[in-house]
Amino acid sequence: MTRQNYLFTSESVAEGHPDKVCDRISDEIVDLVYREARKTGMDPWKVRVAC
Repeated sequence: MTRQNYLFTSESVAEGHPDKVCDRISDEIVDLVYREARKTGMDPWKVRVAC
């Protein structure tokens, strides 16, 4: 792909934007599941989480 045909875009959202809030909630859920898995002796690499 030549530079002439290359298009780069990005998105920036401010703190408190719904996308950021949802990302933070899902990150906390995943962290909680992994923390609990370690407490019970499960291998965190084998845990599957869908948020």
